Amino acid sequence: MINGDAASWITACKDDFGDRAFYHLDSLPCDSCVRQLLQSHPRFKAMYQAIKENKPDRLIMELNSTVGTMTTEEEEKKLEALFAFITKHKEALRDYKAWLKEKGIDTSQMPWGQPKES
Repeated sequence: MINGDAASWITACKDDFGDRAFYHLDSLPCDSCVRQLLQSHPRFKAMYQAIKENKPDRLIMELNSTVGTMTTEEEEKKLEALFAFITKHKEALRDYKAWLKEKGIDTSQMPWGQPKES
């Protein structure tokens, strides 16, 4: 399990370990970016929920639905950059416990419980 903020040295660890490791993007930077840019947007709650539930496909769909609805061109450019970042790191936004379970590892005793069902 590798948890980080998408810094190149962190993502390189995933390359070193291959399929023996799961890189999980720390939700705090992602959450902060979405909150700063989209907190007043009508789709914000759905986006925030997608982050909390580790559902990157739903987050990408929600972000895509906001294209063209931002107040300024600067906000649209920030949204475009956020969308590109989330899309690039989509797999790292999945629930790591679900990945562990797929590998046959029991997560029932982990502090945060069982993986959420998709």
